[in-house]
Amino acid sequence: MFNYLLTILTSKNPRFLYHKMLLTIIIIAIVYYLYRLSEPPKKVPEGFTQNAPFVLKTDLEIYDDFYAEVYDGITERDKYCQKELFEILKMTELDTKYSTILDIGSGTGCAVNQLNNAGYNVYGIDNSKSMIEFSKTKFPEANFIKGDVIDTMTFEKGLFTHILSTNFTIYEIQDKKTFFRNCYFWLKPNGYLILHLVDREKFSAKKFEDTLMDLTAFYRKYNPPKEKRTETSAEFIDFDYTANYEIKTNSSIVVLKETFVDKQTNNIRQNEKTMMMEYVDDILRIASNSGFIIHAKTNMKSCNGDENQYLYVLEKTL
Repeated sequence: MFNYLLTILTSKNPRFLYHKMLLTIIIIAIVYYLYRLSEPPKKVPEGFTQNAPFVLKTDLEIYDDFYAEVYDGITERDKYCQKELFEILKMTELDTKYSTILDIGSGTGCAVNQLNNAGYNVYGIDNSKSMIEFSKTKFPEANFIKGDVIDTMTFEKGLFTHILSTNFTIYEIQDKKTFFRNCYFWLKPNGYLILHLVDREKFSAKKFEDTLMDLTAFYRKYNPPKEKRTETSAEFIDFDYTANYEIKTNSSIVVLKETFVDKQTNNIRQNEKTMMMEYVDDILRIASNSGFIIHAKTNMKSCNGDENQYLYVLEKTL
């Protein structure tokens, strides 16, 4: 077959002129298609309409309407959410008939929506009005509540069988003692609290894959880098995005700095989120003092490629 096509392409016989032209067009189309596949894809378009040349947002004020709109794009939450839930289901044997689930820091609602679609009784809570409004608009059939998990009276005693705290949410909570005490209060006996924890000395920031045919990305999937990566970047249609974790020496403080640069105006928005990223053992000690025991643990290599991030399942014993 290949020899026949080569004969047509190299032949000077006028009888093959039409076939030669047609074959050339097909080859060009295939090459163009492969080029488009290997071309760095632009991320989902988002509206960057900032007028000021520089805006700084810190902590809770980061979570405004703009951030809610771009959140799924810059975190690729949909990509990782399902894998996390699969691991949680394996470790806790969630039952659609008897389970009542709370997702703390529900963000744009990915986990709540997926669990709701699977038939679970699930609620999402977030301290950001913009995030809650975005979630309700995107997933009108799901349940979302604006609230503060440090307030014990947010929920009744013994309401939930499972409480989720994933996607670095635990590190945005400074008063972890009250957090664990409230989760213990809200859980049913033998209920589970699922925590996303990281080794602060080794975990890596997420890595955006540049192309659909990136062989190095394929290699990284099965041979993740051992070195710590604290910075990541991505190109979107309207803006360029970078994020960097600044880990303070001799302190639990970690500052996540996110920078958005408008491609049209070069206006800059910078987010600075201060997190309290204690060592894993210190966090588990606080949980233990609140009455929790460790039920299960797995690293998140199968979820996001990082074996230095973990899902811990803590159990309420009484």
